[in-house]
Amino acid sequence: MIKWQKKSRVIVSMFYFIVKKQKKNRKFTFIDLFAGIGGMRLAFDEAGGECVYSNEWNKFSQQTYMANFGDMPDGDITQVNAADIPDH
Repeated sequence: MIKWQKKSRVIVSMFYFIVKKQKKNRKFTFIDLFAGIGGMRLAFDEAGGECVYSNEWNKFSQQTYMANFGDMPDGDITQVNAADIPDH
């Protein structure tokens, strides 16, 4: 892992830890489809949202998302049963 990647992972992890502690005061819930590494999740979390489901097909993006948020996104969206996606 490159030095800047370690620093950015620490920054994202610290941000998520702070947001996670504030989870009780969530204004809305959302799902993170085609999530990539979670950039939109950061924005929605900061705006007061709570992610109830995430999906990303790329295995490297899934690994990064897991490292950043502690949640492993589901894989190929075409293989996901719509009933398995939580209300949001």
